[in-house]
Amino acid sequence: KDFFDFLATQKDDQEYWLAPGSNKRVYKKGNFTAKAKKAKNRCEDAIKKDGNESARLLWKRIFGRQFPNKEVVEKSFSEPVFKDTEEFIEDRFPISIKGSLSINCRVAQDGFRPALLRNLPILKSKYSLEFFIESTSIEEPFEVYWKVLNIGSEAEKRNMVRGQIVKDEGRAVRKETSTFKGEHIVDAYIVKNGFVVARDTIPVNIDEF
Repeated sequence: KDFFDFLATQKDDQEYWLAPGSNKRVYKKGNFTAKAKKAKNRCEDAIKKDGNESARLLWKRIFGRQFPNKEVVEKSFSEPVFKDTEEFIEDRFPISIKGSLSINCRVAQDGFRPALLRNLPILKSKYSLEFFIESTSIEEPFEVYWKVLNIGSEAEKRNMVRGQIVKDEGRAVRKETSTFKGEHIVDAYIVKNGFVVARDTIPVNIDEF
């Protein structure tokens, strides 16, 4: 967390850094402060959620797919009670991040004014959700892929972990419904010339009041 915090506070106009010992110039390849800030925030969220399954998924998004699965450790001597259907974008396309991507979600329910998900820390069930690309530095044309992952005991009990990667139909929008209590994660990927060039994640926390 402290390392990402250090990276996030570097000046955007700084072009190079001096390597310790040799003083050799190390030039940067594009601005990274925004990505570092996002990674720092994920670290803070994972620390707060320590012990929860969502913490593992946050760490996995920082360290990569090889970060160990909690289920592998705890369920290695018993049959799984749900199908682990999560797919990984790395298995379909090589990763070569070239730009930024920010997604958001319009939340609507009958009788209520629509709002943006990032302004709502917790949702009730039975809301209509419309995920969309808020901004990206990648120039068109490109393809968009989505992944909706359900986390926790309720998703496992219903056998609705999901996590499949689905190609967008061309409108850069993904419609869902807040069906049941728990933590959910929505990923978006921009693929251009056969490479994942930008990605973003938004958490969806659903509670029952």
